[in-house]
Amino acid sequence: MKTLLTTFILSLSLFACAHDPTATWNGLNTRAVNLYQQGRYPEAVVFAEDALVMAEKNFGPNHLNVAQSLNNLAGIYSAMGEYEKAEPIYLRALKIREETLGPAHPALAITLNNLAELYRSRGDYSLAEPLYGRAFAIRVNYLGPDHPLVAITLNNLAELYSVRGEYARAEPLYIRAIEILETTFMPDQYKLAKSMINLAGLYSATGKFEEAEIFYRNALDKLEGTVGEDHPDVALTLNNLAELYRENDEYEKAEPLYLRALKIGERSLGPDHLNVAVTLNNLALLYFLLARLEKAEPLFLRSLEIREKALGPDNPDLLYVIENMAQFYRKTGRTEEAEVLEERAKAIRSKSP
Repeated sequence: MKTLLTTFILSLSLFACAHDPTATWNGLNTRAVNLYQQGRYPEAVVFAEDALVMAEKNFGPNHLNVAQSLNNLAGIYSAMGEYEKAEPIYLRALKIREETLGPAHPALAITLNNLAELYRSRGDYSLAEPLYGRAFAIRVNYLGPDHPLVAITLNNLAELYSVRGEYARAEPLYIRAIEILETTFMPDQYKLAKSMINLAGLYSATGKFEEAEIFYRNALDKLEGTVGEDHPDVALTLNNLAELYRENDEYEKAEPLYLRALKIGERSLGPDHLNVAVTLNNLALLYFLLARLEKAEPLFLRSLEIREKALGPDNPDLLYVIENMAQFYRKTGRTEEAEVLEERAKAIRSKSP
């Protein structure tokens, strides 16, 4: 489970008076972004939607302030896993910015990066890569190679390569992103932590477990110190660290981390979020390995139900939990149920590009 670096925008007007709609709009945006950063996504949506309505009413449907509100609202929906809602909102923001600012303005890179993140998270890698490349070129041209926003794009492009298994391409980009973020004046510890999580995930995938544990632990300390102990990104890091321990047969270390991740995720994201589904599957797999079968099955079933609801019945992202459940049923002598799931997995793979 990876972590996104999505860019949100705050706007401050130096001359806005108390009754100026710009001041009210700024306040709504600020509140939405603050709630997002606290992991309180449903509340953030309310303020972001209000900011959008106010921007359209007071500035017109094609104003840059509308594009900013659209970007923020789409970012919150993406964090909630509601990609179908987020995509058209990002596309509208992108159209407004391109038509108003031209194709190479730095503000355009924000929406390009965020839309690419949505496509990557949804598995549409061919759509994501050119958007990352365009955002990177714009930012390097306008900001220079050592700017923190360049680091964000490097991190996200590295994520794309990593999920495609292109680790040799991903690792130097992660390392460069971390270098930039660490050497920036007053480093953003939150963004630095998220890049560390992603590099740790790469090291875990390539068998460098000691390096992975170090980066996960460092990231966890930074996150808890910046966003608090109950933030969704803390849950993500706990899940990933637990996975590292499970893969190394350190089951006693893994279980409490999974349980804490699940509790945080359900509370901050809601019980039907895809991140919750990931942790449910991983905890079920741990219980399966520990022969605690009565605990494993309901977790597998709930994980699959969440994924089906969010992604549809034929999405390739269902394969991991379907195949885990099939293995579970075979090991427990439930051959017919296993065969049904195996056939379903085969059908999904046949439809995948």
